[in-house]
Amino acid sequence: MSFLWLLYLCLLLWLNKTQTVVKLYKYNFCAYSSTQSSNLMKHKRKKHTFI
Repeated sequence: MSFLWLLYLCLLLWLNKTQTVVKLYKYNFCAYSSTQSSNLMKHKRKKHTFI
């Protein structure tokens, strides 16, 4: 019984860690995509032939 409880606690801790990692990854991805889109808009302004 105690082993299962320990396993459950470990799982909870792991999930907590992965959630924070996912949040960090999502934040980084959002920041990266926003910079990429702004760069793309700058690029589009330079070359009007590309849609």
